[in-house]
Formats: sequence, C-alpha cells, structure tokens
Amino acid sequence: SLEAAGSALFPKLLGTYELELGPVMQHIVQTPYDTVVDVGCAEGYYANGLALRIPGARVYAFDVSPRARELCREMAVANGVADRVEIRAACTPDELIRLPLGNRALIVSDCEGYEHHLFTEECAAALRPHDVLIEVHAFTNPDIPVLLRRRFRATHHIQSITSTDDADKPSLCPWPGLGGYAEEERRALLAEGRPAFMEWLWMTPLS
Repeated sequence: SLEAAGSALFPKLLGTYELELGPVMQHIVQTPYDTVVDVGCAEGYYANGLALRIPGARVYAFDVSPRARELCREMAVANGVADRVEIRAACTPDELIRLPLGNRALIVSDCEGYEHHLFTEECAAALRPHDVLIEVHAFTNPDIPVLLRRRFRATHHIQSITSTDDADKPSLCPWPGLGGYAEEERRALLAEGRPAFMEWLWMTPLS
C-alpha cells in the first residue's frame, strides 16, 4: 500500500524525511549492529530501511497501531527482509530490557510522548552499551527532554538535533528532481507537517 502511518508520505518517497538526521544515519548504516529496535515503527520506514542497510542485524519493530503493523509487514515482505524484521505491538520498559540486543544495538524511538515512560532510569542503565536515537515530543510534556537527559547523562554522550521548519525546506533541501517545480510546490512536497519544532537526542555510550 502506498501509505504512511502517522506522517507525511511524499518526504518518505523522496528520501527527504527527517533529513536533519542525515549525518547520524550515515554513521548508523556504517555500524555493524547486532540488533535494531524501532519503537513507533509506523509503516516501517526505518525498521525496513535499516534492515536493508544493515544486513547482519535482527530488527524488532514495535507499534501500537494494527494498521501500522500491517503496513510494516507488507513493506518487509516487499523489500525481502521479512525474515529479519519481527513486528510487535506495544513496547514496555521490561520488554525492551529483555530483548536479546547482543554486543551492540541501535534503539530508535518515535512514540509520541511515551518516551519518558519507556526510557526509565532502569531501562537507560540497561542500554549503557548501545546507541539510542529518541525523537522528543516536548510539546506533549515539556519535562520530557529534561527527564531523558537526566536518565542518560551517566552512561551516554548526548547530542541534540533540531528540526527544520517546513517553510525553510525548499532552500535548505535543494533536492535533485524538484528543480522543475515552483517553490510553493516544492514546499508542499517536502512538508512534514510537524505540530512544533522537534528535537532528537542522539546518544552514544560514554565508554
């Protein structure tokens, strides 16, 4: 199905979705992770994309939406990675801690404000050897970024990445293939429709 779950479709088709994370993603796809965990996987943009780019990794994809899980499964089959992408419903702190993460894992989270419930102090400590990328939904609770930084600061380097406003994307993302479109058309195609400026926390182990 040509459908995105909970986000704009065209930026994902164009490859401009969350382009702010480009340098981080370049690092990620060059890292031989044993396991990738995607909490809030939606239709599988990251879960299946990372399964393709990191062929040695086992991927666990979580989403509370049955439709999102269905789309993620369809995409896994279409891309030939269904044997390595395990799709599950809700992810709890205990379940995340119990996953067989191996020596080095990547945890990606986009769970609409649930992140401060998921990444408890105990969970953060258990993720000490692993890389963690969290989209922070501070507009749902302004305490979330403070809580997450507090919980991970003893174990991880923390880098903050902020989103680009949709209005600025045509000039900041001169994407190949869009040159024939007027600026307002490029803006519409690149728009992600975020409700506020967003922040991602990219966290890597201190040692």
